[in-house]
Amino acid sequence: MFRKLLFVVSSVLLVGTVCAQSSGTVRARVFDADTKEPVPFANVVVEQDGTQITGGTSDFDGICLIKPVPAGRFTLRASSVGYSTAQINAVLVVADQIRFIDIELVPSSHRLDEVIVVDYKVPLISKDNTQSGGTVTSEDIGKMQGRSADAVAATVGGVYAEDGEVVSVRGARTEATVYYVDGVKVRGSSSLPKSAIEQVSVVTGGLSAKYGDATGGVISIVTRGPSRHFYGSFEGHTSTFLTKYGDHMAAINLSGPLINKKSVDPNNPERIIKEPIVGFLLAGEVGAIADPRPFAVRQYVMKDEFLDSIKRYPFVGVGGSTQLRASYFGAEAYEQIKRRRNVNSFKAMATAKLDYKPFESGQFTVGGTFDYNRYKGDVYEFSFANSDNNPLEKSMTLRGYVRFNQRFRTQQTEGEESLISNINYSLQLDVTQYKNEIGHAEYMDDLFKYGYYGRMMFRDIPTFEYGYDPIANRIGYLQDAFLYTLDTIYATDINPLLAVYNQRYYENYNPANNITFMPTEVDLLVGGGYLNGSVPSSLTFATFGGSMGISMPGTVYNRYRKIDNFQIRATGSLSLDIKGHEISAGFEYEKRTDRGYTTAPIRLWFLARSLTNKHISQLDFNNPMPQFLTVNGVQVTDPYGNPIFTDTILYPRLRSGETQSMFDLRFRLSQGLDPRGTTWLNIDGYDPSDLSIEFFSPDELFGGGSSLVSYYGFDYTGNKTRGKLNFNDFFTKTFTDELGNRHYSREIAPYEPIYMAGYIQDKFAFNDLVFNIGLRVDYFDANQKVLKDPYLFFESHTVGETFSQSKYPWMYDDNGNLKIPSHIPTGSTIYVNSSTDPTDITGFRDGRSWYNSEGTPVLSSAAIGEIHPFLVDGAQVGSQSFLNSFTDYKPEITPMPRIAFSFPISDEALFYAHYDVLTKRPSVGQISYLNYLFIMDQEKSVIANPDTRPEKTIAYELGFQQKVSETSSIKLSAFYREMRDMIQLMSYAGAYPVNYLTYGNLDFGTVKGFTAAYDLRRTGNVSLRASYTLQFAKGTGSDATTAYNLIIKGFPNLRTIYPLDFDSRHQISAVIDYRFSDGQDYNGPKVWGRDIFANAGVNITFMAGSGTPYSMREMGTNYLIGKLNGNNLPWTSTINLRVDKDFDIKIGTDSEGKDKKGILNVYLDVSNLLNTLNIASVYSTTGNPDDNGYLTFGQNQTAISQMPSERAYREVYSILINSPYNYRLPRTARIGVLFSF
Repeated sequence: MFRKLLFVVSSVLLVGTVCAQSSGTVRARVFDADTKEPVPFANVVVEQDGTQITGGTSDFDGICLIKPVPAGRFTLRASSVGYSTAQINAVLVVADQIRFIDIELVPSSHRLDEVIVVDYKVPLISKDNTQSGGTVTSEDIGKMQGRSADAVAATVGGVYAEDGEVVSVRGARTEATVYYVDGVKVRGSSSLPKSAIEQVSVVTGGLSAKYGDATGGVISIVTRGPSRHFYGSFEGHTSTFLTKYGDHMAAINLSGPLINKKSVDPNNPERIIKEPIVGFLLAGEVGAIADPRPFAVRQYVMKDEFLDSIKRYPFVGVGGSTQLRASYFGAEAYEQIKRRRNVNSFKAMATAKLDYKPFESGQFTVGGTFDYNRYKGDVYEFSFANSDNNPLEKSMTLRGYVRFNQRFRTQQTEGEESLISNINYSLQLDVTQYKNEIGHAEYMDDLFKYGYYGRMMFRDIPTFEYGYDPIANRIGYLQDAFLYTLDTIYATDINPLLAVYNQRYYENYNPANNITFMPTEVDLLVGGGYLNGSVPSSLTFATFGGSMGISMPGTVYNRYRKIDNFQIRATGSLSLDIKGHEISAGFEYEKRTDRGYTTAPIRLWFLARSLTNKHISQLDFNNPMPQFLTVNGVQVTDPYGNPIFTDTILYPRLRSGETQSMFDLRFRLSQGLDPRGTTWLNIDGYDPSDLSIEFFSPDELFGGGSSLVSYYGFDYTGNKTRGKLNFNDFFTKTFTDELGNRHYSREIAPYEPIYMAGYIQDKFAFNDLVFNIGLRVDYFDANQKVLKDPYLFFESHTVGETFSQSKYPWMYDDNGNLKIPSHIPTGSTIYVNSSTDPTDITGFRDGRSWYNSEGTPVLSSAAIGEIHPFLVDGAQVGSQSFLNSFTDYKPEITPMPRIAFSFPISDEALFYAHYDVLTKRPSVGQISYLNYLFIMDQEKSVIANPDTRPEKTIAYELGFQQKVSETSSIKLSAFYREMRDMIQLMSYAGAYPVNYLTYGNLDFGTVKGFTAAYDLRRTGNVSLRASYTLQFAKGTGSDATTAYNLIIKGFPNLRTIYPLDFDSRHQISAVIDYRFSDGQDYNGPKVWGRDIFANAGVNITFMAGSGTPYSMREMGTNYLIGKLNGNNLPWTSTINLRVDKDFDIKIGTDSEGKDKKGILNVYLDVSNLLNTLNIASVYSTTGNPDDNGYLTFGQNQTAISQMPSERAYREVYSILINSPYNYRLPRTARIGVLFSF
């Protein structure tokens, strides 16, 4: 009921976040050029390509507030009776910002019928600025190296990025930053065609109330709107002539009107113009890269001759066993290559937008984006000798929205001033679909092909023991079992390289291929072969506390996964001006439907083998079958007519229907066999197409806790669930198989959290102070079941209940008093000496506080001995007692005040400050049904906690901005962020039935920092944006699993402050653009009178940062040396370059005979220009990226000397340990052309 009420109230308030995220405001002050007095009732219009977009009328103070205005560049025209028209070109409107513009109107007695045109210059200081961050427009984005929004965001002060991808904003965790595309909250990919991006805004501090569900930063991407005139562009680039990475791209961008209507030009009544009422934008980009993540250090692969040899002869015999032949290959078997193999990627992106203007003040916008990626995933172990089997990953992000904006123009008459003005509202509905799938490039969801190595013809041969059968009353050789022998294996074209192992087994142990002995599956495995479902061996190298390896040719990627996430949002906004107050309010409703399915398909064959024939594994000794002599099928008798006994007694298979697996049942049915029959089936003799995961029951796949599948929103076979499912269904709902046997269906509903929010904000001026005060309220409902008490999975008796002395005499002392101290809080759990047959009380627990039986507080559960809660009804998973221990997630409602102000000292200086309370939904928290189903076996396991709460950040900032010159300014800001209730692993010691680990709101952190930013607008040929950030990010955990090793070693839930993993103390970024203009403004060199560098320029992006922290560990023991994160990686630095030049190309003539020209832009795009070797990670035992010290550690020498070849082991180890992932990206380069018309 509360959810419905909150949604209704929010809807009535029309509170949302959409409109402002893709539009801004123009505040024009119109005044007389001579007297400087305000000009009331002046008409101010915003135009684009000669067409009016919106407009307004100035008030008595000459102020005209126009909103919303789409982000982009526009022409501003102002006119009034008795004045010449004033026109300002190229006015830049930035999303979420107010653009202050002064317009001088010259009396017409001075200049008759003249339009006075000036070019707009973006002010260095915004009077109402209270935010930190930056906005980069399409003009600057087009000149920069890189094609992604992240690459642009990385140049903003306070943003920490690695290889062009944002990692942290002002010390927050990665997931604390939220992305928007045209007001749509991003799930999946945020990639867009570069030509479609109008602006990228990065907010690092001072979030207004319209933003929520973020505790780090906000990155808002606004795409271009449809043009009033048709235009387009084509682009392509390649790296063919520059690098070996095979980077190719082609792009197209088209925009223009679809439907026009004729109208009178408001600036010239004698002219009829076409005014678009429907316009479109379509941008697309496709690309293919042979190596999308090139390595900065040498990449080794096995040489072809060595690779061919192990493909033909993968192992050698050693004593009674085998050894991989590759174990004897040293450095001589490996060679360096310039790019990785079989990691090619393909991508396709598109953006579309359609504007429809049914009437002057209203507009519908329909838009969407599409992103598709198909790439071969890189598995480091596969890269040396098995890259042909790299998995294929496919992902698709599709989002669309429909938005309606309407603005109500306020009518003013002379002598009156409206109380309410500039009313506008926006409503939007958007949906996002994200799909991802990864698996074997050829097999994907054909699961039984993964572990298939050939048809294996097993026979069941009876074995005998001499003895007496009393039923047959005969002495002889009595059958006692079956021996399953392997006659032969027929290789197929499925996984042919692994079939070679079995072929070589037969050659080694029976070269004539004439089986005269009876090999078993054990013989096959010992002899170097593989059964269907075997996981192939690999070269394994030990590390400190782990291992690494090289996979052999033919090894199949043992994973299939698919994700299907859907999001629907409804948002709206309302803004209006009441006297001097700019009021905005809005709502947001979001529901997600997340589905996932994962399986380890290779082992399905082993599971199928173990379940087939299980019900006929015993012999029926009550029905002996004596064997009699026959000749040509005719029984032979003795002279008395009696059959001749051959001294052998066989027994039929004994069928046990209770133990028949559903897999066996359904497989027999699929083959047309009697499901109740006792025919022994050789499952390995069938083709993968004969088997299906649907033959299994869910519990068979779960394997008692060693599950081969995990899923939610899909059923156990990978099909989407239908209908409404609840928590109890998983533990109680059943279905009936073809023979009437009941099985649990184990259906799991999709994860469907609900998020709602509402805000109201007021911007007003008080004397010289500009205030921006808002309140946002977030509502989050995980919409799933949670434990009532995290220490109990079954109902237990508590203090405060009534206990009958006759029923529970052991709870009373000799005087008839209840043995519960009076000070123990009501509701505390009672613990006893036995969960099944209690005879005494051992202690109590109130939340996390423990008491012994006397009521004395104790430090932990260990003080009361073994943990036995006083259970209500036993401890059976799925029982009512179990189900009753769960309850619904309690929705979280979080108020978040936002207070900001700016104090313009003058037109050249500004102080600003803000205080923000920020929250975001928990980063983990989806329920895990399998953990609960097998809770009895989860001792010290990590169990998902669906009861996590939103994380909170309280942010403070004080800033100062000063104009340094007419074209430059400096901005200084100091910030402090306190991060609370962050997610971290924690231990529940004393939980019943097992101690376990789960996630909780435990972590805390602080970030203190200072940012200095310098902005030099184009002065002569140069423009510059530069920033320096000094930051100290400390906390109790860098991510949600930081505490795992400590808890496993028995430490309690500690909260120790130390530098966070992404604490880059010093960050420097600079974007320098040096460019020549053309015509009279050209000031570059000339050759034979030609302006050779006209419309040419170079853009350099420089980024540097101090190294992030890491912990040093002792070899062998892994003990910490010094402090946690007490050491730092080296500094990193990167220079990216783009050089380009425009050429005018004549493409025809227009209707008036004038030349129509296009622009051909030729560019060179280089990242990491100096090919700097930047270290991304090191080994904690040495502090080096290429050596962990294992080969030289004294305690390892004996083990190393016992390797098949010590020399080979050491040489290959040295190659393998120098992981290319310990380094950032090397230099890459592309040359391209862009033709615009």
